[in-house]
Amino acid sequence: MEAFEARDYASAWFRFLGLARMGDPESQFNLGQMYRRGEGVPHDLVEARRWYEAAAAQGLDEAQFHLGVMWELGTGVPPNLVEARRGYAAAARTGHTRAREALIRVDNALAAGRTRTVIAAPDEKPAASPRPNPPATPRRPPPSGN
Repeated sequence: MEAFEARDYASAWFRFLGLARMGDPESQFNLGQMYRRGEGVPHDLVEARRWYEAAAAQGLDEAQFHLGVMWELGTGVPPNLVEARRGYAAAARTGHTRAREALIRVDNALAAGRTRTVIAAPDEKPAASPRPNPPATPRRPPPSGN
């Protein structure tokens, strides 16, 4: 995290990659953020999604939420509210506040019969907008309890 915060993206990427390959969900999420934003690496939504999915599979709520955002807004994937709901619901089960709010919004859209309509979250715009997705803020791992 120190390297990322110092904008030494090459070092941050290298460290995150090593930990991510060993299965660290925080590092997997951080790589997803870097690829989604193109910070220190080429902008690559396929790679971002791959790392988010790896972290989400291990139960990391922020990765589950970001997958929901990608599906809802059609960022690197076709918009699909059913898929968005899966990500939001998984994150909401952990108490993730923004995911709970998004889940309500998507459930309302699905109840109205929509499955592929892009619904912009209050602080986000659909992929076609010039405004970027939510800011990339790598997640700091919790302190180790020795």
